[in-house]
Amino acid sequence: MTNSEEQRNFIGNAREVVPGMKRFSYEAMATTFEIIIVHENEKYASQAATEAFNELDRLESELSRFAENSDITRINHLSANQPLVLGLDSFECLVLSRIMYEQTNKAFDVTIGPLFECWLNKDGSLKNPSQKEIEQAKEHVGMEILQLYEKEHGIMLSDAPVQIDLGGIGKGYAVDKLAELLWEWSINVALV
Repeated sequence: MTNSEEQRNFIGNAREVVPGMKRFSYEAMATTFEIIIVHENEKYASQAATEAFNELDRLESELSRFAENSDITRINHLSANQPLVLGLDSFECLVLSRIMYEQTNKAFDVTIGPLFECWLNKDGSLKNPSQKEIEQAKEHVGMEILQLYEKEHGIMLSDAPVQIDLGGIGKGYAVDKLAELLWEWSINVALV
């Protein structure tokens, strides 16, 4: 039995044991988000899940490097020493990213895009870059490149271009935001 089969069986059995348990799923941020809600009113639980998924869409449009007008796309096209005001969610993710960057001794780095490109062909297959290519890519990597201004929720780059990808932190941030939204809806028992 696979893990997903075990999970489905567990959830199926839990529905019999836990009255009012509802399960909702949604595709976003290149993954499947699931919300399990225990609430006596199925329609209300469904409305809460729908609002959570609407929030997820909003977050993805702001945090994704693939969304044409997202904050992250705008940063990735920003010139050096040009200020840019960000939405609160993008700014918070970058602040959290900086904290993780420092706590992991630079192992967690949302600016790593140039190094990924260095090691991958356009079709996604691996390539063997020269030392010069690696060194050139490293010049555009590191959270030190990002100057964050808390009061304005702004950013300025000391070097450009950068390639920020919040995939490593954006999904967790979104889960936290969905949980907050469900709490605001007085959904007291839920799993996101």
